[in-house]
Amino acid sequence: MSLLTLSLKGDVHASAISWALNEVGVSAAFLALNSAGSTPNELSFRTGERPLADSIDRDATLFFRRLSIPVNVATDAPLHEDAALEAANQEETFTRFLEDFENTLPLYYRVVNDPSAVRRSNKKINHMATAEAIGLDVPSTLVSSDINQIRAFAAAHEYDIVYKPLRPNVWRLDGGHLVTTRTRRLTRDDIETISASPPMPAIYQALIQKRAEYRVCIFGDQCVAARQGGLPGMVDWRSAMRRGGEVERVDLPSALTAHLLKLAGALGADICTMDIAEDQAGRYWFLDFNTNGQFLFLEQYDTAFDMLRVATRYLSWACGASVSDTALNAISLQRYVDEAYPAFVADEGQDTDLGRPVVRKAFDPALKIEAARQAG
Repeated sequence: MSLLTLSLKGDVHASAISWALNEVGVSAAFLALNSAGSTPNELSFRTGERPLADSIDRDATLFFRRLSIPVNVATDAPLHEDAALEAANQEETFTRFLEDFENTLPLYYRVVNDPSAVRRSNKKINHMATAEAIGLDVPSTLVSSDINQIRAFAAAHEYDIVYKPLRPNVWRLDGGHLVTTRTRRLTRDDIETISASPPMPAIYQALIQKRAEYRVCIFGDQCVAARQGGLPGMVDWRSAMRRGGEVERVDLPSALTAHLLKLAGALGADICTMDIAEDQAGRYWFLDFNTNGQFLFLEQYDTAFDMLRVATRYLSWACGASVSDTALNAISLQRYVDEAYPAFVADEGQDTDLGRPVVRKAFDPALKIEAARQAG
């Protein structure tokens, strides 16, 4: 009984999960997929042979966690037209190979998270439509590049709307600092700025006046919910955490939990995260779904979340392994950070898709909260 986690180089969650499973007696490894344009040597398909036969046992379970092609950081130097075309062709060829290869693996192995579901992890329109069909409330939303429709939507909501990118966009500022697009509130002036040139397709959504926001982590039929409140005007929970918002583990209403589990099943996800908003009247709104979502930072913020132990328990069960409570109770994120994380940092160096140390990517919100507490 063993587990192979397929993810991207620099994924601290995959590293921590492999460490924890090995600690409780389940053989586990992490196969890091290379960046676009450089096909991993481990991934080859030959007729008449079982894929990955040299890497894992026949009875292994595969956990598809993070399979997106890394986003390339934009630079000020434009590519020559021919070079840009070649790079685009390489990325498309690599993506097609990975999708085809991954979708074949469930024919040979047990899987956690259907690979097609992971590939759909950034298909925001599909998520919203599926959530609505299941019975979840979704804020009034427009996904468009038509500036006339964007203007009309903003006016209809009295310019009280937010913007969400369909995919992450990353820029490098002077001095090397990286910034990425997140959910942000738009003003009338922002709409006029967008009008100055044809915009790329994006999500425009009616602003929810939040009482609280929830990061919901799903492992099979278990929901772990983190409630964040206490910050009026909160738009994006990640930014709110950096401002010291309150975070606590809570139980969601049973009807909402049932809907979220049904949505995870409809989207083919065994492990995933969702973001839910609660408005001032106590109504819950579906905001986002992600099979790549981060959850370990919750345990970094408060050990009551014991996220690494929850993930280890579920993945052990998915492998068919019987693990004692004593072994599970010895698992914690702090132990991983103390015993295994330094070696992970040494091996990985800089995070390959964002160009900064992995620890800042994975644990930045909690570290900033702690720094603010010490400073205050």
